[in-house]
Amino acid sequence: ERTRVTKTIQELTEKIADYMGADVYRTTIRSNVIIKEAQAVQENVFDYIESKAQAKGERVFCTAVALLLVLSEVFSSNIQNTLPTFSHVCRIALTVTAAVLLVAKSLLLTQWQTKQQALTAAALAAFAVFTTAYGHDQWFLFAVLLGIGAKDVDLRRVLRVYLAAAAGGLLAVQLLHAATPLVPYLYYCRNWDYGYGHYNGYGARLAGVFFAWGWLRCPRLRWWDWGGLAALAAYTLL
Repeated sequence: ERTRVTKTIQELTEKIADYMGADVYRTTIRSNVIIKEAQAVQENVFDYIESKAQAKGERVFCTAVALLLVLSEVFSSNIQNTLPTFSHVCRIALTVTAAVLLVAKSLLLTQWQTKQQALTAAALAAFAVFTTAYGHDQWFLFAVLLGIGAKDVDLRRVLRVYLAAAAGGLLAVQLLHAATPLVPYLYYCRNWDYGYGHYNGYGARLAGVFFAWGWLRCPRLRWWDWGGLAALAAYTLL
């Protein structure tokens, strides 16, 4: 059957060539081949540019996440009471830099497939800016910007950055809290504040580490994973 079809196609090709003239036919075929090759090269170039933009977007997004975690884990601790000016400057620098990176990621390094996607993202961003201006809550704005910027990003890679930055920030604050007067105890809560003004602040940050580790290890959790997570849960809740 395949041989018969091939023979039929050859006969039709010869008839077309006789009708058009051999030179014109070969020129037409060659032109079609060149056009298809050019289209293939164009698609490969576009794919390469999109992959590079996506990789760069992931790096920008992960950098913004790391900066926000330094802001949350370190400069939202009681170090603000001992180094107020330094903490204030660092908080402003981290906040502005993270916001600029997330906006740049969303505008320049994100592929919006439809106008509806872009308009939805713009509407969410405008609402977040409005509520932040009137409610003075920057974290809601960052939650929206992170949600918008997370498009086309490998979330497991982001979680690895989150886990490293969150655990590192917690460890740094606890070392400063235990060994130096830079992160003091504020004495106003009914339990030890662990350098965050309230033990719930410490527990919430530990819970983030708990869930990040569990998510990343979920496909291959072992007994020691479960033991470590259970110990962390007991330490946080008891």
